[in-house]
Amino acid sequence: MWRHAVGTRTQRRLRNDPSRWEEMGGARIPLVDTYRYLGIDFRSDLQIAHVARDRVAQGRKLAAMLAPFLRRQSIPARMRKGVVQGVLVPTLLYGAELYGMRADILGPMQALLNGAMRPVAGASAKATVASSALWREVGIAPVHALAVARRARALHKCPRLS
Repeated sequence: MWRHAVGTRTQRRLRNDPSRWEEMGGARIPLVDTYRYLGIDFRSDLQIAHVARDRVAQGRKLAAMLAPFLRRQSIPARMRKGVVQGVLVPTLLYGAELYGMRADILGPMQALLNGAMRPVAGASAKATVASSALWREVGIAPVHALAVARRARALHKCPRLS
């Protein structure tokens, strides 16, 4: 009985001790400002805008690599649209469950996607084309709609998450 009381007191002390997270298995855990987990950078300040900026940066790299393919008129537009929809859109929207309803974050993603859809639709880089016409012509929904759908799906699947 006496041991149990000491054990409980020790457990309570350990539970309230913040330094208990500094070691794991006898090895010291390093404190970092940024941690990449499943392709998403988590920062110590937990700002979602950083996650989105990283997605845009990765999307820019991918769009630059895809640009010669997307401009090639000898490849059917349907195939080029499939590449944009199957490669670029998922890259941009990875993690959209976190920031799905933030227009300030999704704006740069939409601009990048519009730039990739222009050659698929046959529009030049300098031509003025309404975004809605571009979306209808290519058949890819706006980034805002896709991100909101992903966030709504996540909230539906996991209603207790905040």
